This record gives sequence, structure tokens and C-alpha cells, in this order.
Amino acid sequence: MVFRQKIEEKFQKLSLEETGKSSLVGHTKVTFKPSSLSQASGGSLSVFAGFTIDVQEPAVESLPCSVKVTANNADLTGGKVAPQIEVTSPQGKTTLIQTTAHTSPPLAAGKGQTSRVSRVWGAEWRPQQSGKHTLGVCMGGMEDLCSLTVDVSCNNPVVRIGKRGSQQGQFDRPIDVAVRGDRLYVADNGNHRVQKFSPSGELLHKFPLGEYCTYPYGLAVQRDGRVVVADPGKHSIFLFEADGTLVKQVGGLGEGEGQFDEPCFVCVDKEDNIIVADHGNHRVQVFDRNLNYKHKFGQKGRQPQDMWWPNGVSADSRGNIVLANRWKHGIQVFRPDGTWLSTISSDGDKLNDPRGVAVTEDGHVFVADEYDYCVKKYRYM
Repeated sequence: MVFRQKIEEKFQKLSLEETGKSSLVGHTKVTFKPSSLSQASGGSLSVFAGFTIDVQEPAVESLPCSVKVTANNADLTGGKVAPQIEVTSPQGKTTLIQTTAHTSPPLAAGKGQTSRVSRVWGAEWRPQQSGKHTLGVCMGGMEDLCSLTVDVSCNNPVVRIGKRGSQQGQFDRPIDVAVRGDRLYVADNGNHRVQKFSPSGELLHKFPLGEYCTYPYGLAVQRDGRVVVADPGKHSIFLFEADGTLVKQVGGLGEGEGQFDEPCFVCVDKEDNIIVADHGNHRVQVFDRNLNYKHKFGQKGRQPQDMWWPNGVSADSRGNIVLANRWKHGIQVFRPDGTWLSTISSDGDKLNDPRGVAVTEDGHVFVADEYDYCVKKYRYM
């Protein structure tokens, strides 16, 4: 608004000045009017007062999208101040996004004009809810330099597999999922079986766990074939060799480092670190490949980054940790150090009781939705 007022005041002052050469009678009065909203291919574009804002479409809840701000005249910025993007949510909550400078070529000069240099800044925006958001450009105390309304869509599952039943392709309380290559494995708890979606396979190896575990639940496999098992009954994590020989047991009921309260799910990352969803302690604990404690993160709470009875856990090739949050009926995404990135909780097709999760290499996550009796697939990156 400040920048707009300054331009209007300048035009009003000029309109009152005498030329000293000729009368202005009969000439058209010059007025200032902001440019109207226009559309550009591949995204939404708003232009005003020499600035443009461009948002990559489609914008989807919890997924990143690119935002670009351009000053078509470098004199508007002086090259010293970077604009900020003020995002207003459908409920009126505002947040600021910092931009970083991008290089840009000079603008082409028209006939009789000199070339101008534009300045371009970029930012990543990750909307946390669906609905209409307003993005406004502000810089150096000046606000409303340019604004744009973006309709963010729900992050609904892209695939839904199965329904309640005992036939092939149906489930009774699916608990855990795993992905290996192009194959999806589902622990179909109520039907006492594992179902694999893709070419059918054969049993290669099995070993009993009764000597060690009272209630084997979640499992993960390291690159060398060693097997990690979560046992909520013993509040422990077990590490076995591929032939079933016990390597190590860690745990016991408690809140200290390396202690657990009903750990149900476990996974391994690209470095074979062992990541445990510490269900009753509302946190995640991370161990090295030999089950030595490294660090923990998370706490019980109602904030987006908080956990409440975390269930399934999986890690992608970048080390990001994807966690099923039971109470929130959603999926949370964290960086390897525990920094919260986003939460997926679709309004269009909510998760009922998310359990095991498994990520794919193309940025999707499979979720075993136990009491919806199906498996759902979402985009998370």
C-alpha cells in the first residue's frame, strides 16, 4: 500500500504542474491504475507496480511448490533488499517466507529504449492446509507490492488398495507394509497372512522368535540381511543375524535413552541406522546399525511437529523420516535430525487408524489403514 500511495502522490503532483509552454486544456488527464491480474502458462501470475509473483501449480497441501518474485526494474530494489512473501491462510493466519536471489538476464529493449535488468528471487512454499491462500510481496517496509490468491487442493490418496474381507486383495486389520523394488508387502493381521502385490513369490527363509520375543510386531531388514524386530510386549528391540542368531537386545520399560514404552514399529535408513517409533513415549529413537543409541526427538502435544502414539515409521533415500501419527490420523515427515517438515491429513479421505508405512523412490508413501481395512498411497514429497 505504501508503494502504491507514493506513485499516486507523484502523479497528482505532476498533474498540477504547469508546463510553461502550452496550455493543458483539451488534453486527457493522466491517472495511475495498478495492473490487473493475468495468467501465465504453468502457474498463476500477478503483476503490479513493476513486480510479478509467480506460483508453480498445482499447489497441494503439505507438498512443496516454487514461488518466484520478479522486479522488472532493478531500480525498484537497489539490489540490497530481498523481498519477503507474506502468506495468509484461509483462517487469516499470516506467515513470512524468506526469498533467495536468482540470476536473470537483461530484459529485451524495445525500439528507442535501453535494456533493463530484472531481479528475480525464489522461495519454496509448503502449504499446510487446503483452501484459498493469499500471497503478498513486501520489501523494506513497503507492503502489498503484489498479491495473488492460490487455491490449495487436498492431498488425497493417489491409490487405494483393498477393502474389508478375507479374499485375495482384501484385508482384516492390515498392520504393516514394506516396499522392495516394485513390490508391496502387507501384513494382513486379522487374516494371519502377508500379501504381496506384484509377482507372487516363494518362501525363502524363516526362523522362530519364540525363544526371545513374546509379541513380535514390526520388522525391518538391513542391507546385509540382518533382521530388526520390535516387541511391544517386552518393550524391546532385537537385532538378529540372517540365520536367526541373536546379536543384541536393547530396551526395557522406561523413558530413558534406549528404553521404550511399547515400541511397535521400526525401520532402517540408507546407512542401516535403526529408527524406532517409541509408541507410548510419543517420540522417535535412532540407533546405529549395531543398535547403539544415537539420538531421539519428538514429544506428546497438539502442535504439527508433536507426536501422539506414533505407529509406523519409514525412511527414504534422503534420510527423511516418515511417521504415522495415530491420534492425529495423519502422516508426519521429518528431516534426519528430527526437524518437522509437514503433516499429511487429507480432508477428502482421512486415515482412520494408520499403522505401518513404507516409502517409495518416487516420493510416495503406502499406509496400512487398519480399521479402514485398506492400504492408501499418498504423495509426501
